[in-house]
This record gives sequence, C-alpha cells and structure tokens, in this order.
Amino acid sequence: PDMFQPDEKSQINRFFGELLSFCIEHGHSLEPVFLDRGDTPE
Repeated sequence: PDMFQPDEKSQINRFFGELLSFCIEHGHSLEPVFLDRGDTPE
C-alpha cells in the first residue's frame, strides 16, 4: 500500500513508541506485577 506522507512510517513508529511508553507507565493489571530491575542485591 502506498503511504500518504513521506515520513508516514516514522510517524507511525513514533506514535506506537509513545503509546507503548504510556501503557508501561500508566497501565493497570488485575494481578500484581513484579519487575526485576537488576538493582536489588541477592
């Protein structure tokens, strides 16, 4: 499919990157989520 804008692919990638960041920062889960950030001593 043809693109409508010359930089349409970049715009879409930037949009999804921002959306993913938003979901990671503001997302909710019914179950607790534990992230291993690698900064905790064992």
